[in-house]
Formats: sequence, C-alpha cells, structure tokens
Amino acid sequence: MHAQELNRGAAFWLNDDMSGAPTRTPEEAAALLDEAVEDLAARRSALGEAGTFAVVAWTLLHAWEFEAAELAWARVLKLEPKSLEGAYQRGMCLLELSRLDEAADAFRHTIELDAQLRSDPNAEVLDWIEDDPNYRLGNCYHAKGDLDAAIVAYEESAQRNTVAVDALREIARCHLARNEPTPALAALERLDRRVVKPATRAQVLALRADAERMLRAGAQ
Repeated sequence: MHAQELNRGAAFWLNDDMSGAPTRTPEEAAALLDEAVEDLAARRSALGEAGTFAVVAWTLLHAWEFEAAELAWARVLKLEPKSLEGAYQRGMCLLELSRLDEAADAFRHTIELDAQLRSDPNAEVLDWIEDDPNYRLGNCYHAKGDLDAAIVAYEESAQRNTVAVDALREIARCHLARNEPTPALAALERLDRRVVKPATRAQVLALRADAERMLRAGAQ
C-alpha cells in the first residue's frame, strides 16, 4: 500500500461506523433540539436545566442526530462550564461532523479541564479507559493530515491509557504514511504486547507486513 493511500484512508476510518448519519441544517438541528426539550417538559423541573439538556443530548446522539446533539452539549457547557461529559461529548459530535478544528479545540479543552479537576476530590473526572480525549485529538490531526501533531497526541494517549491499543495502531499508521517503517515497527512491537483480540492481532500483522515491505524497498 502506498503512503498516500494510507494517509488518505486515515481520514475515513473515523466515521465508518456512523456512515448513515443524517445531515441537518442549523435551523433543522435547532428545531430538533427544541422538540426534544419539549418532550421532557414534564420532567424538566426534576432534571434541572443542565440535566434536561444532557438527557436530550444523549437521546439525540444515540439517534445519530449529531448537529442537534452538539447544540445540546453546548447548552450543557453554558450551564455547567466544568462539565467534562459535556466537553468531551461535544467534541465527539464535532468529530462525527468533520468539524475538525472545532473538535480539536473541544478535546484540548477537555484535557485542560480534566487536569484542573483532578485536584478536587469531589469532582467527577474522566475515565481515560473509556473516554480518551488525547486519542480523539489525535484523530482530528490525523484526519487533517497533520501527522506530526497526530503522533504526539496518540503518544500522549498511549502513555496514559496503558491497556488500549488504538493509539499505538494509529502511531504505526502515521509512520507508514510518512514512509517510516522503522518507527512504525517499534510502535507495533509495543502494540503487540497489549493485543488480546484476534481482530486487532490481524491488524498488527497487516501493518507489520506493510512496514517490512517498505524496509525491503529501501525506505528509511
């Protein structure tokens, strides 16, 4: 596989599982949000404003209504500026919508907010095994073709999330896209020590084969 093909493919793996998501105009998204909030009118007092918009945001997100869900998460953040859930999930909506610069800003904000809240024993912080803003920040850079920044973000993810495999796989893919088989193989060696699922092991084998072909072809 040519490096250009590897890099081009990276921009598409992000949304493969959501390829059927609808596209809404800003007016349609706002109308959907208003309708969903109205459906919760009877529970709004009990939920509170921020709780209402969080419930609505999750409902819209699960329906793949990413434009409206992003508006709902933005409202959550306006009501509760320290909501890590709101910050991270808004970033996820923006990523699904390929609004990559905004998504990157949202994930950077999530990382900064999480760091601030770590000193508060009563604060709800991120579970970095499930929700990893560094990995998602890497996704943003990767999709934009900024492989240097993507590798940095993925490495931060791999260092912090010591059981997940996604960041190391994408580090290898970034290096292959730059015709750098040696560091790609180094990332795959680290990844191989974490792999437990057969499907992931198959990915490792395929990426290693690409790197070894590059080496035999004389790439640096």
